[in-house]
Amino acid sequence: MKRAKILVILIVLWLSAAPALAKRRKRTTGAPEIESSMPWLATGYAFASLAGICVVGFKNSKRTHLD
Repeated sequence: MKRAKILVILIVLWLSAAPALAKRRKRTTGAPEIESSMPWLATGYAFASLAGICVVGFKNSKRTHLD
């Protein structure tokens, strides 16, 4: 039981130190570059995702097995 408490304390201390350690790294300024060679691919992917969400969202509720 004592080992488990020590392990939990070490994990909490390690997680609390993570933000401080992350600040030491050099930060990049600005947004990442986006490839502009295929804008239709991203647009098509967005429309396909939206269509899939709508199909699931507006599915006929009589097809569920909640009867």
